[in-house]
Amino acid sequence: MATMRLRGASGRVYEFGLVRVGRNVESGAGCYAYTQNTTTPGGSLVYIGHTENLRERVNLATHEKGDCIRRNGGEWVGIHTTYSKAAALQVEQDLLQSHRPPCNG
Repeated sequence: MATMRLRGASGRVYEFGLVRVGRNVESGAGCYAYTQNTTTPGGSLVYIGHTENLRERVNLATHEKGDCIRRNGGEWVGIHTTYSKAAALQVEQDLLQSHRPPCNG
């Protein structure tokens, strides 16, 4: 599986496993990041979010930002699992302080 690393405002680096949009992902809590491609993941972020159930949340058909993610070329979703929704929220907040994806606006 391809991976990408994103640095948060804290300086911490988070590793995300990459899958094509529409593929099944594991359930459980985590942070997710839609990206245009894997060659420049930090520069092509489209959306960053967190959830207690990754499998349900990364479904673009039901995601409230699905249209924006598609319009901005979201082809990949990076998955970073955590032990709880609260931990996923901390990762998301750290990343959003240093990245400004267009669909998080």
